[in-house]
Amino acid sequence: MTRTISCLSAVCFALLTIGSCAPVIAVRTPQQAQVRQHAIVPMDKPFLFAYGTWEKKVHVENGLAILSGDGVTPRGGAGANVTLDLTGDSDFCPAIKVKIGASNKMLAIRLILLDASGQSGTWKFQLPKEPGNFAIVTPNSGASLAQPDSLEKSDRSLDLKHIMQW
Repeated sequence: MTRTISCLSAVCFALLTIGSCAPVIAVRTPQQAQVRQHAIVPMDKPFLFAYGTWEKKVHVENGLAILSGDGVTPRGGAGANVTLDLTGDSDFCPAIKVKIGASNKMLAIRLILLDASGQSGTWKFQLPKEPGNFAIVTPNSGASLAQPDSLEKSDRSLDLKHIMQW
């Protein structure tokens, strides 16, 4: 049985990792031709929290996060507490499988991972411009899980062995 997800108003996404560097899919760097996809977060439970313009406008359905409604902007987010060890994927890039709806106004989305010490790493993804089929997007910078686009505290790295929130 095929399930159809309606993404008319905004964005549908799944968080994977793709190979190494190409929160998620993981992808290997483009130079390393290896692509291995697996879900960082299976999207099988409701979000623990949503804030900003995403509050009451994001939910999980059939393994995808569905973000829809008027006024949704990047000034919001949603996430959950997790227990993840991503050290085996450190040279892989986070990736997001995303489908844009016809009335989407967001240009980008961010992934933030938080470790047990309170350090956070952030990756920024450009969203496809046209609505249509699912696409896999990777960080604009090509950053791996080990080298986020930015760190909240520049004096230490993100502890990928003890990820506790995304």
